[in-house]
Amino acid sequence: MIERFFEAIKYEHLYRRDIDNAIQLAAEADSYQTIYNAIRPHQAIATHRPLDRYRQTPTTQPKEEETVSNS
Repeated sequence: MIERFFEAIKYEHLYRRDIDNAIQLAAEADSYQTIYNAIRPHQAIATHRPLDRYRQTPTTQPKEEETVSNS
């Protein structure tokens, strides 16, 4: 998962900008983190945004009761 994030930040964001110093690099990385989590849909989670999925209320599926036969 982290390797995919590093690939995305490099090819989708950093390599497309002129970055002159470490302060700019940190600002661009911070900017992309917001894009990555709040704006950019992710194929691995059915094109949802991670922040939306994180904020969803977990739902629990009722377990089907197992029937025990007294044979």
